[in-house]
Amino acid sequence: MLASWKRGGRPHTWPTLTKALVQLTWGGPQILYNGGLQQARLRYHDAEARRAGLPPDVAALVTSVDCEATTEAKDLRDSACGTRAGTVPVNLCHRVLASESTSLRCDGSQPRTDTVDITRRQLGRLAAVGTGALLLPGLLPPSLAAATTPPVGTWGDQGDGTYANPVLPGDFSDWDCIRVGSDYYGITSTFGYSPGVAVLHSKDLVNWRTLGGAVGDLTSIGPALNWDQMNRYGRGVWAGAIRFHAGRYWVYFNTPDEGFFMTSAPSPSGPWDPLTAVWRTSGWDDPCPFWDDDGQGYLVTTHYSDGYKIHLFKLSEDGKSLVGPSTVIHQSPGSEANKLYKINGLYYHLYSEVKSEGRVLMMNRGSSLTGPFETKQLEHVNTSVDREPNQGGLVQAPNGTWYFVTHHGHGDWEGRPLSLLPVTWVDGWPILGQVGADGVGSMVWTGQVPAGGTPGMPVDALPAVVTSDLFTDTRIKPQWEWYYQPRADHWSLTERPGYLRLKAFAPLATDNLTKVGNTLTQRVLRTAGAATVTIRLELAGLADGQHAGLCHYAATYAGLGVRRSGTTTTIAHNVGGTLTNGPAITQNAVWLRTSWDVSGVSRFSYSLDGNTFTSFGGTYQLTWGGYRGDRVGIYTYNPNGTGHVDVDSVQYTIAPTRAYKCVSARSGKVADVSGASNADGVTVLQWPDTGKANQHWAFQSTADGYHTITCVGSGKVLDVAGSSTADGAPVVQTTADGRASQQWQLRPQSGGEFVLVNRNSGKVLDVKGGSTADGAALIQYRDVGSSNQRWTFHRVTG
Repeated sequence: MLASWKRGGRPHTWPTLTKALVQLTWGGPQILYNGGLQQARLRYHDAEARRAGLPPDVAALVTSVDCEATTEAKDLRDSACGTRAGTVPVNLCHRVLASESTSLRCDGSQPRTDTVDITRRQLGRLAAVGTGALLLPGLLPPSLAAATTPPVGTWGDQGDGTYANPVLPGDFSDWDCIRVGSDYYGITSTFGYSPGVAVLHSKDLVNWRTLGGAVGDLTSIGPALNWDQMNRYGRGVWAGAIRFHAGRYWVYFNTPDEGFFMTSAPSPSGPWDPLTAVWRTSGWDDPCPFWDDDGQGYLVTTHYSDGYKIHLFKLSEDGKSLVGPSTVIHQSPGSEANKLYKINGLYYHLYSEVKSEGRVLMMNRGSSLTGPFETKQLEHVNTSVDREPNQGGLVQAPNGTWYFVTHHGHGDWEGRPLSLLPVTWVDGWPILGQVGADGVGSMVWTGQVPAGGTPGMPVDALPAVVTSDLFTDTRIKPQWEWYYQPRADHWSLTERPGYLRLKAFAPLATDNLTKVGNTLTQRVLRTAGAATVTIRLELAGLADGQHAGLCHYAATYAGLGVRRSGTTTTIAHNVGGTLTNGPAITQNAVWLRTSWDVSGVSRFSYSLDGNTFTSFGGTYQLTWGGYRGDRVGIYTYNPNGTGHVDVDSVQYTIAPTRAYKCVSARSGKVADVSGASNADGVTVLQWPDTGKANQHWAFQSTADGYHTITCVGSGKVLDVAGSSTADGAPVVQTTADGRASQQWQLRPQSGGEFVLVNRNSGKVLDVKGGSTADGAALIQYRDVGSSNQRWTFHRVTG
């Protein structure tokens, strides 16, 4: 905007709104007032890495600061290129020259040359940074470089060879992991949940599935973890470590009150040996075993109740006891989260400590396990942005690259989620995430999937660490965990096959859902698409005084269920022990549902027919407490100690944020719901791509290698009519109910093509008769290897 007036008879045009803006954003005076060239600080934002900073081929290393002298600029890509670049003289008083050398790019191309004018005031800022620091745009110290908050609810495999952090958007705290061959195995703390020490598996460090738990009986730790005491919330099984040694998998962990424990197994899937108490004590945490080249085992751990001193113990030959006195190898503020590694003949002790910026990861390095050590900070944290990624496992991929898998130590309602950080070795130190100006890493939010992913594979809306369930197995699926050790004679999968029977008994506190035994739980997830858990209960076994339902709990709790009083059954809502009665119902079945959004705001509802749901009880904010995120659970209790409820099904879904076209490799036509119908039983056929929702499909894992495939237009799932196992049975859409005929395995073929195998029949999705015509029906048929049984998937949304 311009203003004009006359001074001495001459008109002048002056900017009236830009002066303050220029000074604030460019850091220099406006040129019309002071003459000369406009001064400005160059700011560069790397959109791909979601951070402020110079381009990867531009850097200046400050080796001295003097107004009249020169310093040196070095290209910091030299370590990535595998060469050392020369130095470049730079006159700091006038400008910083960024990478003038022509030999700095890995690809051999000419590097860019940018200049930044620096005022004397800004030079003072450089002096505050000190020598050996990289000049970031704006001349801020590296620890203060701006971090960018990731899009809320973005997570995991993006389906294009990249991933977004967190890779698991739920409570996977106190993480550790290893690689054996081409497989990765991880463990996470479970506190008072059973089985204890959840064990997970991955092929690529991004997509994880739960194998089970290493500790089947929590009472082998202590009676406080049993259903009749339940007083270890936020305590119980704390952080542990997993290692592969002498052909077996070893897990060590501690509890803050009962001491150190270990178990081992020939396979991560078990069977795990009965738990061994290594040392019954209290006040310790974060143990990690280590076996040296001579076979001698050690255990490193923190005595947090004695000033966070880190001790090194020797292990007995069988690994089941400690030998001799310990050696204190480190102590610093809050030092814990221990891991031990031996890499290229040197010992590396990874731990965290508390600094002014938050809890950060540190490392000691030396030629002896007991020191002396060099020490290096491996990352910076910014709690409000990155939630402190500060405890995890260092792992090397088969191709030699390194990664760090870590929880975020600052918990929220979903718990402490899991992220994957690349590792860059700088001067023999594993720097985590984005290497900064000071040689210390910081959080990154995206990266390449280590194994490259499966080309063409659609991205799941639901990770394999949670699950729907029809309870058709004779064992509880590994994604479930009991709240404390369950009362074994009060639940069954065999008394009524196809149902989970929960038998009621008295809670330890009236109407307190955190004191109800035999509650079966799963983790909640923070995702962009709303998450929903729906259960169907059959109520014929309810007794007078019995309650049964669906709940959330962490620091607080809430639930929606039914209660029986005499012969009357009513809907009942429980928030913090306060009950609100709803309408009476006469049916012997009820559907209960909870849905929550990316902010953790949940809503309960119920249905009498499985289709129409009525909200009840208002909203409830999921919470964090006792080092635990929220859990969703199924419960029943009765002060009278009688009655049972049969759980028919659990549907755990996440509203898809991505959809795909399913394209026949032979015809090039797409899978289409005939007439864009919303009705059950309507035929699915092939048709030219119209871009409409009845041709768009979302994929959700069932957690054991199969998927449900949902039509975006109708919300119905791909199914085989009548659950037939016959060749030629038509493929239709139906309402999801968890049947095996609604589950499909995606088997990769060459060229990014897939075969879709029906779980119920073992037959594959086929275009009838190999037709290329519009409207040809989709059927199931035995796999004969023809192109009309091959499909590709193309993302259309998300």
